[in-house]
Amino acid sequence: MFEAIAREIGAGYLERKQGIARAGEDGMPIRLELRWSDQVRNLEDMLFVGYCDGSLDPTEKQVIIRYAQFLDISQSQLSFIREDAKRRFAEFK
Repeated sequence: MFEAIAREIGAGYLERKQGIARAGEDGMPIRLELRWSDQVRNLEDMLFVGYCDGSLDPTEKQVIIRYAQFLDISQSQLSFIREDAKRRFAEFK
């Protein structure tokens, strides 16, 4: 799944390594100068990976909710993004 996401966004090994290194101490990424659509896509990718075992575990859910709050995503917006991620995962399998 991570390789599929990396290909989709054009990220190679170095970009992934830099992304991990740039995460904040609390696990939230630093705010990058990304387009809104890229930020939402990051959230969808998190959900996509989270559903790889069929459901989100409590830790995954907590991280996703914190990231959605970080982006100021409403509950209704998160519901739409979650459904898109589920549909994307179903097509991926």
